[in-house]
Amino acid sequence: MTTNPASEGPEGILPWSDRPEDFWDRPEGDWGDAPGSDAVLDARCHANSCYRLGSFALDIKQPGLAANWLHAAMKEDHPGAWFRTAVVVSRRGPAVFGDGAFDYIRYLVRRAADLGHGDAQQMRPLLVDQAADVPTLTTWEDPEYGPEVLAALRTG
Repeated sequence: MTTNPASEGPEGILPWSDRPEDFWDRPEGDWGDAPGSDAVLDARCHANSCYRLGSFALDIKQPGLAANWLHAAMKEDHPGAWFRTAVVVSRRGPAVFGDGAFDYIRYLVRRAADLGHGDAQQMRPLLVDQAADVPTLTTWEDPEYGPEVLAALRTG
């Protein structure tokens, strides 16, 4: 007899159930100012799901799909989505984003920093000068993709 994976709960069917712990996976929508209404909270919960799907798409090397999901999360100012979109832009580079790819990466990291993303905040000096000294990051909010964003900012 076959069982329905949905009967085991959502962890049995969701693609991100095996992902490592993620600092910015916030199903309660707890980033930025406190949600002022149920509608805002619902939008943030949806945005967090989009962030998780975009992260999964990054994991399986599907940058176009990742960009679509992360963009949806960015609409609710999800800091992790802004940061991970910089990974998408870095990977796709000038072939997709033209000569403005590096400027776009800096914009995304700046916005993630403004929204409270700790790794992006540590990288701020590189937004002005890609040769700037940045203290070695020993603790990452995004250990999966933070080093990749850091490398993109340093190499331009």
